[in-house]
Amino acid sequence: MGKIQEKGGLIFVWGLILALGSACSRPSSEEMYVHDYQKDAFGQYVFELDFSQPLSSYDLRVGVNMECDDREFASFENLPLHFLWQSPTDSLYEEDACLNRDAFIGGDFYSKQLAASYREGFVPRERGKWKIKISVPDSCVAGSQLLGIGLQLEKH
Repeated sequence: MGKIQEKGGLIFVWGLILALGSACSRPSSEEMYVHDYQKDAFGQYVFELDFSQPLSSYDLRVGVNMECDDREFASFENLPLHFLWQSPTDSLYEEDACLNRDAFIGGDFYSKQLAASYREGFVPRERGKWKIKISVPDSCVAGSQLLGIGLQLEKH
């Protein structure tokens, strides 16, 4: 009887290792980037995000690459971003946000990168695949060129 318990215990331990291993193999963070030339017909940077995990919350970071020399960046204050969220059932939600000058994370004389937290602990109203469409007013990038926008999604 002791040997059966040992085998059962060994099977339980291997089952636990396999379960933990498969749970750890899924990425908890995902990064997406849309180049300027990949915008849709309406000039929007389109991302598809999977919010299908039950009981999960999410953090979103947004980042921008732009061609902008140091002289132009000296007068830079913020970059307004318009977010259009499309739910799995096609409900639409809109909001505006800004990347401020203090979101600068790197670059050189001719290019700049900005990144900041956009949402922390976000729990979607609906589970499933959402589309996020980001647009930037043309007047806001005059004198510089937006090279692309990126999103980082972290699941908790």
